[in-house]
Amino acid sequence: MGRVFYCTRESVQDAFDVREAAHRSTQIDDAIASASDDIDGWLKRHKHGLAPQIATRYFNWPERNFSQPWRIWLDENELVSVTSLTAGGEAVSANDYFLEPVNSGPPYTYIELDLSSTGTFNAGATHQRNIAIVGTWGIGNDQKTVGTLVEALDSSETAVDVSDASLVGVGSVLTVDDERMLVTGRSALATGQTLASAMNALKNDQTVDVADGTQLHVGEVLLIDSERMRITDIAGNNATVIRGYDGSTLAAHSLGATIYALRTLTVERGALGTTAAAHDTGDTVTRWVVPNLVEALCKAEAITRLEQEFSAYGARVYSDEAERDSSGTEVVSGRGLTDLRKSCYRRYARKLRKRAV
Repeated sequence: MGRVFYCTRESVQDAFDVREAAHRSTQIDDAIASASDDIDGWLKRHKHGLAPQIATRYFNWPERNFSQPWRIWLDENELVSVTSLTAGGEAVSANDYFLEPVNSGPPYTYIELDLSSTGTFNAGATHQRNIAIVGTWGIGNDQKTVGTLVEALDSSETAVDVSDASLVGVGSVLTVDDERMLVTGRSALATGQTLASAMNALKNDQTVDVADGTQLHVGEVLLIDSERMRITDIAGNNATVIRGYDGSTLAAHSLGATIYALRTLTVERGALGTTAAAHDTGDTVTRWVVPNLVEALCKAEAITRLEQEFSAYGARVYSDEAERDSSGTEVVSGRGLTDLRKSCYRRYARKLRKRAV
């Protein structure tokens, strides 16, 4: 399985103003992967990371470390939801236990039997791996709808056509039905729209006139002939764009030119413990929402890594008035990288637990 990114390639490109190119994409992806690994380490999530995963995990019961017999400590296995729980090979009904702490989870860090119920944790032949929990693990499973499928998928296709890619980037974790997918690339797909008026090769000619403006989306990158444009606003059937975007060449475009958008996603299927399956045209596509602080830190760390790489890992980057420490910790105004790390740690670091009753 590929590495889950905590920010997208496109967000780093926008923040760092790096143009799209094959070697640049690889550099950016490597920087994001490295930053994501570091974040897992800082937050004490070395093994499982933050993204929601479907998995079966096992626990000893009865506990040998002074735990109450009605409680299962999950330790580093933070739980979002339970599909099934068995004890000694026998199912325990969801009505017979609580996920705790109820007032602050998910994620949940322990499970308790409802003492007013008749539910029990049955003993197996030994206490070892007596409890098996199938569920979603991670710090949360917040999802945002980002469009629909515009073609049906079988269980092996890796090119996914979507209706709107404005909220999706390389590194996004998508969900369709019960399957998760990791986005590893994007390419152009026809939007069904053509230019309703010609465009000149001028930076200030920023209006893309179409027959149906609802088929375009703010934030999407369009491709007309060989020029890329980014949509900043839409009013009726007129989209306002940034011309010559992403290092492409400003050019004139004729009436009737086909308009493409980067809506074909190259994905890794059956990610994060899910199974690749067939999906229908019109199925909803959602994106896992990375916590804001984690996303901001990942982007900042990736940019710092790129700056260091571009400067051959020197002690300073840039020159003259822009010169600064290459670690990204030097602050001229506002918050530095160190403050962002501390904020992220305070909010999302995995809490340690003493073995107590």
